[in-house]
Amino acid sequence: MSDDKNTQLIKTFKNMIQDFGMPRTPADIADPDFRSAAAAHIDEFDEARSECESDLTLR
Repeated sequence: MSDDKNTQLIKTFKNMIQDFGMPRTPADIADPDFRSAAAAHIDEFDEARSECESDLTLR
């Protein structure tokens, strides 16, 4: 996947995390579409989750 697509996917996951809450793992996600996307793109999901945690820490 290209860097642009990775960046876009990370932004999408960050928005979904903000909408659905901060899951620890994809298994903790109630929404089936979000859960399957996170499981399919675990590296990007982990990066988005890490960025969201950093954003919360900086506030």
